[in-house]
Amino acid sequence: ELSQSIGEKFIVEAHYAAKKGVENVANFLGGCGAGRLYCAIEPNGDIKPCVFFPTDENTVLGNILKDDFEEIWDNNPLLWKLRIREDMENYVVNGEEVGCGKCPDKYICGGCRARAYSYFNGNVKAPDIGCIHNRFLWEKIASLQRFFS
Repeated sequence: ELSQSIGEKFIVEAHYAAKKGVENVANFLGGCGAGRLYCAIEPNGDIKPCVFFPTDENTVLGNILKDDFEEIWDNNPLLWKLRIREDMENYVVNGEEVGCGKCPDKYICGGCRARAYSYFNGNVKAPDIGCIHNRFLWEKIASLQRFFS
């Protein structure tokens, strides 16, 4: 759709670098880069934090054909939630607190925020159940799935 409206073939770059000065490289090493290092642009021009986020009214941040990308990148509340890791959440499962909030690697890794969003009803601050550190959380969810199946 973008190629047709512009009238030429082009490649959509996977990363956007703001020209606002040099950032501390430690802020961007490892882990989830959704909304921090990159975002996704759908074929219709919709902008999402990452290709792994579902497309819904909460994850479509705007449209590259209609909206100012720099404004979205700099000011969108969901992108800012993804960038701040100090308030990541934990859960208590079988008496043990698990989650990205208590993990010593949260600033290096941060977990997959799209997976947290999908498993915890739109909560991007929830734990990433795919992480090996959150094994108890995965087991609890799997047991509930068997119970309701």
